[in-house]
Amino acid sequence: MNEELDAPDLRHYLAVVRRRKLAIVGVAAAVTFFAVLFSLLQTTQYKATSRLLLESQPADPLEQQLRGIDAQRALNNEVRQLESTQARDAVRQHYTGPLNVDGVSAAVASTDSDVIDVSVTAHVPADASDLVNTYVEQYIAFRRAQEVNDLLASGAEVRKKADELQVRINTLSAPLLDYDRQIAAQGANPDPRLVAARSQKAAELASQLDPLQSQLSFYQTQLDKVELSAGLKQAGLLRVLTPADVPSSPVSPKPVRNAALGIVLGLLLGIGVAFLLEYLDDSLKDMESLESATGLPTLGVIPRIGGKRGEALNEMVTVAEPKSVAAEAYRTLRTSVKFLGIENELKVVQITSPAAVEGKTLTSVNLAIALAQAGDRTILVGCDLRRPRLDQVVNLQPGPGLTAVLLGEVSLTDAVVAHPDVSRLSILRTGQPPPYPSELLGGKRTEALLQALA
Repeated sequence: MNEELDAPDLRHYLAVVRRRKLAIVGVAAAVTFFAVLFSLLQTTQYKATSRLLLESQPADPLEQQLRGIDAQRALNNEVRQLESTQARDAVRQHYTGPLNVDGVSAAVASTDSDVIDVSVTAHVPADASDLVNTYVEQYIAFRRAQEVNDLLASGAEVRKKADELQVRINTLSAPLLDYDRQIAAQGANPDPRLVAARSQKAAELASQLDPLQSQLSFYQTQLDKVELSAGLKQAGLLRVLTPADVPSSPVSPKPVRNAALGIVLGLLLGIGVAFLLEYLDDSLKDMESLESATGLPTLGVIPRIGGKRGEALNEMVTVAEPKSVAAEAYRTLRTSVKFLGIENELKVVQITSPAAVEGKTLTSVNLAIALAQAGDRTILVGCDLRRPRLDQVVNLQPGPGLTAVLLGEVSLTDAVVAHPDVSRLSILRTGQPPPYPSELLGGKRTEALLQALA
């Protein structure tokens, strides 16, 4: 695992973001592009909305008696009723437009009011407003008829009960009515015995007639209330506050909003991708990681060397630009190398790298020059037998080099040449690349040659 991600340090996280900024920007740009493209490919939708007020009608005499529910429940029930199959079927009987009635939705506008929003979305603005207005109009009529029919049905049941009671009362009151006819036939002075008999009979039937009369009075009172409530329901509980106007601006798509969301989501996704790449990347990118992985100290850090645009680059910066930052870095490296040889005499320094084009030749040349400038007799040997660049960097003409000496084609004394611009510095060129460089460098002749040079 990458050591840099082991410690939860904000500086490490910021370093990861800086290193992977191109990946983060790329992912964010891709997500934003697809978000905007998706918005542009979507069909434009317009939303029309009408607002209804659900009135409580406190004058209704059956309101508290028959409808003991709170206002919020009544509002939620009305919303469900608006979206019910019966309501949609009632609207379908009158709507002839191109839209689907099932697309109409209802919702409570706010928790502190009795207002319901009825809305629908469509490609054509006029179609949306036409459907919503038709839906609201037909629903109000449907609900009014439904309320009245329910009340009339209840009234019919009450009337039936009252009629049954009246038949029973009439049956029990028949003897009294017979006495009344006889008394009426006798004129102003009826027979006292007949009047007494009628009173006695009334007293006998009172225990049966009084409860029946009381029940009949109650049912008649309920019938009066039902008839009054039915008249009120004809006016309706729902009132249109705001009819649906033809919408002028679409509700979707919204490219600007989607682009903003794409940027935010893209950045978050890009940062996630950056840390994933960092987790999977096992390369060493800084001095701390290198020292932790190898257990060896870092002798020096060389900055990138570059010249002005259009100018040829002189890679021997310790000669061409002795006061530059790079030249000072090579002198620091020289000091570190010499410090390693305080206890054990250091004669041979090998410079290598795990891959090509990592600055082996550049570092070898400038370190050798820095050592020579410090008064040390130095021989620079070109051992890069695959991609030799030593002759080019030190500005020497091609000639016999290491391969020629190892093959016995020229003596070591003849192959080593002094550098014309740097005193105490000698060069052993690379020479022609051999067919098997690894075997040649790993042989005993190479080891003996290096010992002789040392």
